[in-house]
Amino acid sequence: MEYKILEDNETVHGIFCFVDIEGHTQWAYNSGDEKLKKLLEILYGNGFKYFGKDKYKTVNNTKYKRRVVKFLGDGFFTVREYNNNDKANFDNNFDKMMASISEFYDRTAADIKNNIHKDLGLKFGIAFGESKRFKVNKRLDYIGNVINFASRLCGISGAAEISILINNDDILSKKVKTYTGPICKENIEGVGDREVKKIKLPFELVNVNSKYL
Repeated sequence: MEYKILEDNETVHGIFCFVDIEGHTQWAYNSGDEKLKKLLEILYGNGFKYFGKDKYKTVNNTKYKRRVVKFLGDGFFTVREYNNNDKANFDNNFDKMMASISEFYDRTAADIKNNIHKDLGLKFGIAFGESKRFKVNKRLDYIGNVINFASRLCGISGAAEISILINNDDILSKKVKTYTGPICKENIEGVGDREVKKIKLPFELVNVNSKYL
């Protein structure tokens, strides 16, 4: 019998965000299964609540998705698709992604601090651009360099940091560089190139502003 594993391969543009817990590995090693389960319930529950799942918005007859895409142990990645030919649409989706991060951070940081452990921190990596969207056994997924970059930037972020991939020649990056939303502790800081897995990535660093820090 022949199985059709990959379906609906489409080229889309999205803002991809990886979320991870700083300090999780050491903490999990010394904690029991019940505490770990409670931590994941907080992380996954708030992930669905603040980033949404299977929601669609139609712009110029094109549907754009935003959802939690994949949970990865102590983290997950989420996406907001945007119209690459409409800067205002990108700006709007970037604002909403950052607003979701801000709300998710405050709620999740409070839940973790009050119920799990005060020294566990949240960190983020963001990249935007072209990727392939497809289905694996009817489950939506994405693949592309931009997703790998978001994951790598999350890996090098510290607790309460958001590393955002930018391109100095990309008009969309101007939105990132001038962003001054409530989640920013201070103006976004241009860090310059950082080599990640032998690839130099130019990125900006956001220090999260939260009363739970």
